[in-house]
Amino acid sequence: MTAPDRLFDEKRPLEIADQGCFFAGGRYVETGGGRSMLGQMYVQYQVPAKRRHPYPLVMIHGGGQTAVNFLGTPDGRRGWADYFLANGFSVYVVDQPGRGRSGYYKGYGKSAHRNRDAISGRFSAPENRNE
Repeated sequence: MTAPDRLFDEKRPLEIADQGCFFAGGRYVETGGGRSMLGQMYVQYQVPAKRRHPYPLVMIHGGGQTAVNFLGTPDGRRGWADYFLANGFSVYVVDQPGRGRSGYYKGYGKSAHRNRDAISGRFSAPENRNE
């Protein structure tokens, strides 16, 4: 593989054929506030314009971290996801269930837990919103 500093820059940007996100797994549970989804895993993916490898890389964090670990470095350099994308791999990065890019921290104050109907009404069918 090529040295990271030669893979992409303003003259050689990353070329992406497709990118997106989805949730995998999870289950609905009945709670006092209605039906809610629990246990789902967030997945972000990118497919290179010039795919050179038949199988994608799935990057799974550990140690209480999140997928952001693979997207960049604390000093602003690109992360492993971009490195492997530039080398022709499709890349999937996941946030394990119960963790997320904007994870809850009790220091922020009381958290709000919305049920499925409130979420789908707001984001899937905003014309049906009750608020």
